[in-house]
Amino acid sequence: MKWVQILVAEARRELHRSVAYRLEFVADQVLFILGFLLLSGLFYILSDGGYTEKQQLMSLVGFITWRVADGVILRSVSTIDEETQWGTLEQIWLAPIPPRLVFFCRSTIILVSYMLRAIFIAAILLLSLRLTIHFSISMFAVFLLAQFGVIGTAYILMGLQLAFKRTVSLTLAFTTSLLFVTGALAPIEHVYWLTIAVRFLPLGPGIHLLQAEIEQPLSMIHLWLSNEGIWLVCHSIVYLVLGQIVFAWGERYALNSGHLGQY
Repeated sequence: MKWVQILVAEARRELHRSVAYRLEFVADQVLFILGFLLLSGLFYILSDGGYTEKQQLMSLVGFITWRVADGVILRSVSTIDEETQWGTLEQIWLAPIPPRLVFFCRSTIILVSYMLRAIFIAAILLLSLRLTIHFSISMFAVFLLAQFGVIGTAYILMGLQLAFKRTVSLTLAFTTSLLFVTGALAPIEHVYWLTIAVRFLPLGPGIHLLQAEIEQPLSMIHLWLSNEGIWLVCHSIVYLVLGQIVFAWGERYALNSGHLGQY
């Protein structure tokens, strides 16, 4: 049961980091809450009061889903960057535990951590905007499956980090762009080429399905038998597989070149 011990160790590690950097932790939550409130107000002004409650709710669901994905990808990549700078990254490969298992447990804990943060942010925003959401098991399943594809994306960027170093700034630009190009905040149906591209981008199909659930809730059976549900499953699996392939390549490249723990 080594994976349980690793999960516990990674959970303690993440908790200790949050406590040690508590000012950053609190500021992070406040920043995202204020950021959405400002964007929501801006959309209301631009639409001349036509930004309805349902549209606000769809934007909020997209924003929260993106927030978790943004945190998971950035934190996963930055942990490798930090361990490289501290000179502890190579020790993971020298340990008797498979590195893949360590990073899998770490990604799981990071996902849980940012989901808890997202729940807090969502609760504050729902109260502030006086919105009501009818959460369902099918919505949670879609959300979780979309995040599996996000973890695959994180592994792709982690593999690039192992091979080339200093990809955190690239990762930040990539995750920030997902907020706008996936339709998380505003519909993108009027841009045909972007609508097609989003189907292949990380998080795109998941956000689309979650927002569709708000407009017209579906049962679990109808959801997973629909074209969008099947595509989301395939989409997440492809990204998970690609993530493992790129991570394995980055690991092999770093080991063969002899600069696993060096800048």
